[in-house]
Amino acid sequence: MNSTEPAPSYDDTLLRIRTQDWAAVREAFAEMHIADIAEVIANSDVDLRAALFTLVGENFQPDVLAELQEHEQADELLDGLSDEALSDLAEEMSPDDAADMIAELDDARSESVLQLMEADEARELRILLAYEPESAGGIMTTEVVALLQTLTVGEALQALAEFDVDEPYHNLFTVDHNQILTGIIGLWELIRLKSDVLLSEVMHTDLVSVRSNVDQEEVAGLMRKYDLTSLPVVQANGRLIGRITSDDVMDVMEEEATEDMLRIAGTNEQDLLEQSPWVSLRARLPWLMITLFGGCMTSILMDSFHHHLASVMVLSLFPMVMAIGGNTGIQTSIIFVRGLALGTVTPKKIGNMLWREFLIGMMMGAVCGLLMALWVPFMIHVTEASVPFSPSYVGFVAGFSLFIAMTMASVFGGLFPLLFHRLRIDPAVASGPLITASIDILALLVYFGVSYVMVSSLTGTLP
Repeated sequence: MNSTEPAPSYDDTLLRIRTQDWAAVREAFAEMHIADIAEVIANSDVDLRAALFTLVGENFQPDVLAELQEHEQADELLDGLSDEALSDLAEEMSPDDAADMIAELDDARSESVLQLMEADEARELRILLAYEPESAGGIMTTEVVALLQTLTVGEALQALAEFDVDEPYHNLFTVDHNQILTGIIGLWELIRLKSDVLLSEVMHTDLVSVRSNVDQEEVAGLMRKYDLTSLPVVQANGRLIGRITSDDVMDVMEEEATEDMLRIAGTNEQDLLEQSPWVSLRARLPWLMITLFGGCMTSILMDSFHHHLASVMVLSLFPMVMAIGGNTGIQTSIIFVRGLALGTVTPKKIGNMLWREFLIGMMMGAVCGLLMALWVPFMIHVTEASVPFSPSYVGFVAGFSLFIAMTMASVFGGLFPLLFHRLRIDPAVASGPLITASIDILALLVYFGVSYVMVSSLTGTLP
């Protein structure tokens, strides 16, 4: 990786693997970037991954394994390595990456790997493994640069040379003698100060920190909001126990976004990673059953209104009402789901946001309703349908019904995620087949209901 020659391309390396030119593969890995090596291994046959990993230089194996873990491609590789090899790798990896690796093993094997490690490092990993995987404690690293606030700048710079930290750092945390977090100071800021200045005089005390049990999505929101490169993690008493870096948060944001998209589609991450059709069936079928149930309900509604609107059958010939109403609700729902995830939807803003969506729904409904009102008389003329009312009136009934349906769908599309969020259920669930089926039923109910009321009021048959 130190050569000045261009590194072998991804395709060239795959070709060497296909021709089983292992010596050339080893040479290629020596020239490639860590991320590129991980990509090659991840996209190779499962049976080859462990063998390819052994061709990576020992100094780079921990970093390559960490990259593979980020892409969820490390499981088969871990199965092909011995406990001794895993313990050696864990000792060379950053604590948070090592904890993630060991967490992928079954209980018996993870304990075996920990037993083979140095006592201090194993103890550190046991602490990290005790936290929930999707909490601040679960994604933090215990490698923290913390200096006593009573040190001078000169003493602090000397102390930095003694820290054994694998990951780069841009900020230093200051603590008291009880390891209670007291402040933060940037490394660039520190080296520009006079050596006899006390850290307590220049540290910033208006810092942001989180408890170890805070959800990782909230952590990502804080770091994005305050534009932080690292976030200290503290215990209830303020004792500094770790830090979360920006690269960890990028992984969290990608993970959360992927999870939301899969749930909106009515599936989950297991479906994304597994190749078995039976696993995919279990992931997708329950949500499709919800959609099927919604379809059954709409057929019941159509049958119920069929008798009442028999004299104006043209009103039941417009299935686009369900499609437009459903899409309107989905648009609003996704806006609220992402707003809740990003923290932009707050209790103070909910009323204004719902009012805004109501107005947008009205405006979209007015446009679509007008087009519907013009289209229906045209269809009546083309099909020469027999209707007991003026075609223009029938068009007005259809257009006004669509206007009401779209307006209500827009509001309900925002209420569903808020309700799920209040019940502490992932709001992304509300944007999948569940809300699609619900909005379809709502739109059809409103459309046929309004049509029935308007037609019945004209004929005098309204009960």
